[in-house]
Amino acid sequence: AAPRCFAAWSTPRLLAATRLGSGPLLVAGLQGALATLSDEGFVDLPWGRTGHLHALSRGPSGNAFAVGSGGHALRVQALAEGASAALEGVQTTRDLLDVAMDPETGAMWAAGRDARLLERRGDVWVRVPLPSDTSVSLVRVFPRAGRVLVLAEDGSVFAHAQSG
Repeated sequence: AAPRCFAAWSTPRLLAATRLGSGPLLVAGLQGALATLSDEGFVDLPWGRTGHLHALSRGPSGNAFAVGSGGHALRVQALAEGASAALEGVQTTRDLLDVAMDPETGAMWAAGRDARLLERRGDVWVRVPLPSDTSVSLVRVFPRAGRVLVLAEDGSVFAHAQSG
């Protein structure tokens, strides 16, 4: 069968995608684009759209998380009919560039500009201190096995022991 193309006429450039539970694909991008994609097509998810969304990650319990400009962090939850998105508290206003889940513990981590590393505790993303002379942007975060590896834009890698 020929591949099916989904037109998303009103959607700006998409930057990230992840599966929302066992259901639809979740996509995010510029101008706060956030939508689900299923056989029925794109369905926009309402939220304030006050910034770009740079990254998505599947979270524990089938939910997902999006992070983006200005320190935005959203929790996206699958519902019986569709999905919902909610802003969460974040201890930074710097752009967040990546988000990931520790596959062993379910802990969520985010990384961003100006050496921002955050761990989700409850419904709040808490800033994790790095050495005071660190100012480089953190572009990828890899939590696993009791530690978090963070890749910086200058090629350096930081290792942080997970709490708990």
